Amino acid sequence: LYLKSYIELNRDYISSIALLGEDKKVLSFSGINYKSEEEDAVNRALLESDFREGKAVLLEPVLTGTGHFTQFMVSRVKRRKQNRIFYAVAAINTGEVYKKIVQPIKVGNNGYSMVKDLSGIILMHPTEDQIGLNAVEGRQEKYKDYNLDLTGLKELLKRQQENEEGRELLDSYWWSKLTKARKVLVYT
Repeated sequence: LYLKSYIELNRDYISSIALLGEDKKVLSFSGINYKSEEEDAVNRALLESDFREGKAVLLEPVLTGTGHFTQFMVSRVKRRKQNRIFYAVAAINTGEVYKKIVQPIKVGNNGYSMVKDLSGIILMHPTEDQIGLNAVEGRQEKYKDYNLDLTGLKELLKRQQENEEGRELLDSYWWSKLTKARKVLVYT
């Protein structure tokens, strides 16, 4: 009942919550059913992660559809009366997070905000076909017939991996139109 009411309160962001036992098997489930790749990712992450009571852990995001990632958050819970361990796993709808929190951050007429992981995989982007691509190699492959110069983007990704934050000018492209553009970038 608690899980169901939590989803109702956070319906835009949380698509499902599962309660797993100490053996990591589902005891209770509320919301949409896991797809097999989601369940596999959660099970792998549960085996690899070090959980401390009361601390939520974000697992690696999983590409669960065209232009859509699901981010899982897991919290280890101990029921003191029974001296048993449980895991609460919430599936976070990254598309809704993007729409409500990231997308509104815009600069100028064409500016947009996006989210990548440290390896350069695009997790959130206003152009849906960019989601799931590696910002450099994925775009090289996707646009191989267009002879695009992605040198600056490759160097940017390296700097982003080495620095917590920064700002710079980048010669790049508007990906929805494939036109050259000089972009002002700020990252963290």
